[in-house]
Amino acid sequence: MDQEEIMQQLQAAAALHNQGELDRAEAIYRQILAIDVNNFYVLNFYGCICRERKRYQEGIYLLSRAVSLQPGNPDSVYNLGNVFKDTERWDEAISCYEKALCLRAEFPEVLNNLGICLKEAERYEYSGKVLTRAVSIQPGFSGAWLNLGNTFKAQKKYKEAVASYRKAIEVKPDYAEAYLALGLVLQDGVDMEQAVTCYQKAIALKPDFADPYFALGLVLKEEGDVEGAIKCYRKAIRVKPDFADAYLNLGGVYQENGEAEAAADAFAEHYRLKPIAQSFSLASAAALQSLSASAELVVPECAEFIPSCISDAIPFGNHLMYVHIPKAGGVRFSNPIFECIKEMFFRGGWEKYQDLTVSAFGRHEFAAMASHRIDSAPMRDGIIAAFSSYDLPSLDFSFLTSHGVSSRELSLAMRDQFDVQPIRLATWRDPWERLKSALHYWYRTSGGDLDVVKAKIDQKDPFLDNAICRGCFSNFSSQLSPDELHDAQIDYLIDIGDFSVMNQVMSSFLSRCRLPNIVVNKKVNVTSDDKRMDADVADSLADQCVEAGFISLDCAPEIEQMVSRGLPAELDLKIDASSTSLHPLTFVVNSVTDVKTSGVTHLLPTNYLITGQGQEFLQKTFAK
Repeated sequence: MDQEEIMQQLQAAAALHNQGELDRAEAIYRQILAIDVNNFYVLNFYGCICRERKRYQEGIYLLSRAVSLQPGNPDSVYNLGNVFKDTERWDEAISCYEKALCLRAEFPEVLNNLGICLKEAERYEYSGKVLTRAVSIQPGFSGAWLNLGNTFKAQKKYKEAVASYRKAIEVKPDYAEAYLALGLVLQDGVDMEQAVTCYQKAIALKPDFADPYFALGLVLKEEGDVEGAIKCYRKAIRVKPDFADAYLNLGGVYQENGEAEAAADAFAEHYRLKPIAQSFSLASAAALQSLSASAELVVPECAEFIPSCISDAIPFGNHLMYVHIPKAGGVRFSNPIFECIKEMFFRGGWEKYQDLTVSAFGRHEFAAMASHRIDSAPMRDGIIAAFSSYDLPSLDFSFLTSHGVSSRELSLAMRDQFDVQPIRLATWRDPWERLKSALHYWYRTSGGDLDVVKAKIDQKDPFLDNAICRGCFSNFSSQLSPDELHDAQIDYLIDIGDFSVMNQVMSSFLSRCRLPNIVVNKKVNVTSDDKRMDADVADSLADQCVEAGFISLDCAPEIEQMVSRGLPAELDLKIDASSTSLHPLTFVVNSVTDVKTSGVTHLLPTNYLITGQGQEFLQKTFAK
């Protein structure tokens, strides 16, 4: 095939590509590459096809070769940035887009995608400037107006966000996505009537668009229109059968409506579509990129470093079920572990840092399971029903949190389905202190409404009433009796004390599962002094609770005998520190407590955090 024939084939492939005939276009590109391995145009266009087909690693390989052949071509650099963007590798995408802009300054598409990535990387000011520049170059660029609105919304600049969304609609009157975005920001601003109008307009413009049905369902549920909410969620599912979150919300509505069986069915479908367990295949094992285990990472005073030790002497795999006891350190313990697993595996961190992941694991394949806040019997039963659809050769490690619901059924299902028996662990705090902290929590989250706190006491809310006993023995029914203190549903009840033993448990689990180190706040979800109720009022309400028996079972001898103030033998690594290395990745989470607890997270190479720049990053992260 001579050069003229190659050009003819390229033109034919390009035409097929534009017509959506990807198989035929790809076949021609492969044929040309077999003859001319360094054909820039084939590498560029073939890389774009790989991106469309979600073969991202292949796309990165092809487009990187194209860029190396013609470093001054802005299109191939832009296309490579798009693959990084699709895989949420924000820093690499940003670098590509900035390089493309150096090659061609007036490039609105690049500015738009750069703005998206900057927003996702939480660099909002820069994102706003970039997107403003995009619309100044091309005022009719409706997508850039939409993304500018998204950036303003992320900054809670709702007035500016509304103006941007309205501009997007002005330049594209049938822009259903912009009507949806406008509705969402109006809903955040508590203008429900206008939000509903926007959702209805989006549906009218695009009847097969599932998201506005979903959003409308949320509003109707909040307004108490249960049947209307159910219809919206079912319509969303009808137009998008794999809409996992619609099934999740549908389950929640059924549950609140007392339809436990329908709720469990909806939850089961959610967890089939969005499994809490996955198997992973890594590249060939790499040499360990070692970091001294003795050189502990320095962190800000308000944070703690939880090391993950890598050693051949540490057996791989561990199964841990955290039975949540409110206001006993649970958020500080379970949230960082779950978020670390989610960021590392379910959000693709292992692909972003594949070499570092492989060096830590030293194995090709494994399977993991993780779920946070399994907080109702229908949700728990739905998860159990979904287990049978998880086609896994084995389950190497798992972390589950039962939250205000019996853990027994979940533990038995894990044994029956996967032949594993999780270590069931709960955390203990002095019952009187736990009770007072819980009262302050309700006061804070109610916006300082004492009537809400008193109502919780009158209702004998399980959050307040013998919560430790419920976690250790009860099925969380509304009635409790001393007779229940005979069949423990946990293996260990750990005294959180100063968190040192809890940190050791976390470190052991991370090490056994080859998970990254964790840097986390020393304390999370603590009510600050300015949001606490008056001390005398708090003491009076706590005394009222004690007189009503709220901590009588929590103080029972059966509970006291279970409390462990040291590391359980099952979680003791028993290794020589001189033969271990720190995990080459570290998960940083800064949790912020207000009415709710939220967090900013980062998965980063440990080596970076040891540098001066990394230390500055940690200081800034925990100063927020």
